[in-house]
Amino acid sequence: MASQVLRIFPVSQCCSAASSISATAARAAAGVAWFHGVAAAAGAMAGEIARETEPCAHRQARYAELLEIYRDIYPKLPQTYGKLARFAAKM
Repeated sequence: MASQVLRIFPVSQCCSAASSISATAARAAAGVAWFHGVAAAAGAMAGEIARETEPCAHRQARYAELLEIYRDIYPKLPQTYGKLARFAAKM
């Protein structure tokens, strides 16, 4: 079951509006071994943290169940997006 393999970490919200760019840069920097992992790269690039939220342990089982649903849906999305693109192209 997913709840047995999920690890719960605090979520940090950055002050910067460009945090999604920083996340991508952190993954890239870790990928080319500039840092020892994504967490180290993200920590170096995060800047000022606006707030940190601790996950609610009692909600973990519910999110684990939702993750299982998502894992079922996700592989089917490319086909669905293709159908939507073909539909939109008809306009």
